[in-house]
Amino acid sequence: MAKMAFKPVLSLVRFYCRLSVSELNLFHSLFGIEGVLRLLLVCGPTYAPTVLRHFGATVGSENVIHTPLILHNADDGFDRLTIGNRCHVGKDVFFDLTDRVVIEDEVTVSMRTTILTHFDAGRSPVAQQGYPRHSAPVILRRGAYLGAGTTVLAGTTIGECAVVGAGAVVVADISAHSVAVGIPARVVERGQQPNAGG
Repeated sequence: MAKMAFKPVLSLVRFYCRLSVSELNLFHSLFGIEGVLRLLLVCGPTYAPTVLRHFGATVGSENVIHTPLILHNADDGFDRLTIGNRCHVGKDVFFDLTDRVVIEDEVTVSMRTTILTHFDAGRSPVAQQGYPRHSAPVILRRGAYLGAGTTVLAGTTIGECAVVGAGAVVVADISAHSVAVGIPARVVERGQQPNAGG
């Protein structure tokens, strides 16, 4: 019985994952950006880049962007998100778009990674005790790798071809060609940049 009740829902999901440009515009006019955000929870990796681009993100080619994809503080579009070419974004990745998130070419953002671009204590008294609201971009340089469950805080840059271990919390910049692990993430290995001259 439950299986039969699920069939119409499945059909609806399949329908929304194949919307044309004019249908996407209609969908947005009916349901707003919140509806589009829900679409990114179900649409699948084939259609996710189309939805992101249509609503303002800069997305390159040959990417694998899994869903569910969670975008927060997107206002009325995704123009603060840039994803280069040949990137991999795993399932359940969370992008806070209060400020810019820039992902350069050939970056891997593994499943359940969280990228935050702001801090806001809201009405908590700590906001008056040295923790004011602030925002800053996060930049993932070419070839960087973020392991599953990584958290990256506002204002940090992960260097070119740097590796961040699973579950790490990045609170400061990670240098290029290094390996960082832990909470907070600390560099445990510094690599050499490959010799281009051979």
